[in-house]
Amino acid sequence: MSDAGDPNIAPYPGRYEVARGKGIPPNEDPVPLDVTGTYDLQQQINEIGRLVATSPVPDGGLSWDHESRVVVVRLVGAVNGTSADVERLKYAVLEAADGFVVKFVSVRYSRAELEALADRLFSTMDRWGPSREGIGGGWDCLKNRVVIVIRRDTDETAQAWIDAIEALHDPRILYETYIPVPRNRRPPRRRH
Repeated sequence: MSDAGDPNIAPYPGRYEVARGKGIPPNEDPVPLDVTGTYDLQQQINEIGRLVATSPVPDGGLSWDHESRVVVVRLVGAVNGTSADVERLKYAVLEAADGFVVKFVSVRYSRAELEALADRLFSTMDRWGPSREGIGGGWDCLKNRVVIVIRRDTDETAQAWIDAIEALHDPRILYETYIPVPRNRRPPRRRH
């Protein structure tokens, strides 16, 4: 990714003092303006994501927790040392993860497979489901499934969606239901 469109990179007043404080020669321009405090971390995560995405090992997604500094790399298949490709990827990720704890987790489905399934399901829902309304969702990295969220404020429509999803007989699909919470509306302002 180029830094050209990154709002964290910009010339700004005081950039030379910030550069000196970060140990960057002040003649280098532009200097990272780290508004969120996560620019350096995000660069590392992006590099880990690039390593995983370009590996021959199918990935099931990547997640990280800023506070605990834990990166979870999900890979399809065993992560216990039985594959040379997995071991090379693990080594490369650990090299790039300076200051992070890395967990490698074995998953059943690849990110690409689940993203394609979600795209197909949501673009054709009028063909396999009862309507084009009342559901949402997508690929869920943590669950390693496509999750369909069903609005349960009318039981007939919700049950029709549940029946349609179950009729697909696809173990890659989960569904959850929710009841919408009514919004608190402010009373109208009185004008004097």
